[in-house]
Amino acid sequence: MSKVVKEDLDQLNASLTVLIDKGSYADSFDSALKNYKHRSHIKGFRKGKAPEGYLKKAYGPAILADVINDLLQEEINNFLREDKDTNYLGHPIASPQQAPISFDPTQAGDFEFKFDIGKAPVFDIKGLGTDNVVERFVPNITDEEVEKDLAGIRRRMGKLEDVEEGPIREDDLLTLHAEELENGAHKHGGIHHHFSLRLDEELDPDFKKDMLQRKVGEKFIFNPFAINKEANDGYVRRYYLGLEEEPDGEIGTEFEGRIERIRRAELPPMDQAMFDSYFGEGVVTSVEEAKERIREELGQYFTRRAGSLFSQSLRKRLLDLNREQLELPEEFLKRWLATTDEKNTPEEVEKTFDRFAESLRWSLIRNKLIRDNNLEITEEEVRGDFARRINESVGYQLDETVIQSTIDRLMQDEKQLERVAEDLLEEKVYRTIEGAVGVKETPVAFKELSEKEMALYEKRPG
Repeated sequence: MSKVVKEDLDQLNASLTVLIDKGSYADSFDSALKNYKHRSHIKGFRKGKAPEGYLKKAYGPAILADVINDLLQEEINNFLREDKDTNYLGHPIASPQQAPISFDPTQAGDFEFKFDIGKAPVFDIKGLGTDNVVERFVPNITDEEVEKDLAGIRRRMGKLEDVEEGPIREDDLLTLHAEELENGAHKHGGIHHHFSLRLDEELDPDFKKDMLQRKVGEKFIFNPFAINKEANDGYVRRYYLGLEEEPDGEIGTEFEGRIERIRRAELPPMDQAMFDSYFGEGVVTSVEEAKERIREELGQYFTRRAGSLFSQSLRKRLLDLNREQLELPEEFLKRWLATTDEKNTPEEVEKTFDRFAESLRWSLIRNKLIRDNNLEITEEEVRGDFARRINESVGYQLDETVIQSTIDRLMQDEKQLERVAEDLLEEKVYRTIEGAVGVKETPVAFKELSEKEMALYEKRPG
């Protein structure tokens, strides 16, 4: 009878020895061999008439390997599923001590396979007490921010016209071309990308001053990572350099820029036609009402951003407080990662491991919170979230019959269903943490919120 024997090597690593006796696979092998004989066309023999001895010699090793592998995976999966006392990480991988295996069916007897596997640390979550205070930012929308947003609305609704001569203004929209340099020359195979930029953004003063003195067609040298005070490295890579994925090598900081185009908006008057066009007919009837509406919308937008920042702050706090006790079987995990994707070379695994380990630590904390608090998602909650998403996507309240029929269809999509349920569960996890810690509300303006976001995200591992 086949069996799996576990040996704990230490608190984070274990070995599994899978013993498969001949009686466990003999019938399956004979059946697989007969099936192969009847369905295969073998050169030199009529279909289904090849001698069994010939088949066993020519194709038996491959057939036996498949049979043993299926049985092996079944034994391992059953063991992992039934072992409720250990939280395993990754999936078993062949041990370096594994002896060579011969699948010659004429000599096959019992098989023994050795695997390594990682174990999750056993821990109690630290930091779930009211004495652990986490700051939550609430909106302090200033008059200056409202005025700036109103000016932005007018500019977006204005007709853009190209500017060929005259000084550049701060509210102009520039189209720039960036090309990476190396030792002062265009880099072979380097980055080149077009992007748009407004000079009324939070730009570096020296960069802005330089741009205001230029005109269409002029070239200049610049560092894309020093353009915008509020832009983190990820924003720069995506929007200024057009990089959707992490580049293989390092990104230089010396680029040649060229002003391809300058456009200026002819601002519309702040009259009822503009209000109706932007806010909806009759929603706003004066400048003051427009400002109040903007203040309300800015507050909602701020609250969403601040909510996300608060959740990330909760996550960071728990990770910081628990990192020491969340030691991981790093050597095993690095070997396991290398088996999951051919792109995971040892160098690539080493490069990305810190980020992976941090994500894994959070998963351990998250899953323990789910288990300890019996968190789960009901069908009613999923349907309610689908209804919210549907109404938000169309921008108005749909007929209830239409909503429910749409939800019924979405509930049949397993990927969407899983994604929504996962999002809802994540929200419950953060609400659980929030209810267990101390919360200090601090009013801040948008600029301060952006600074807090950058400070938090730039400290992430990896």
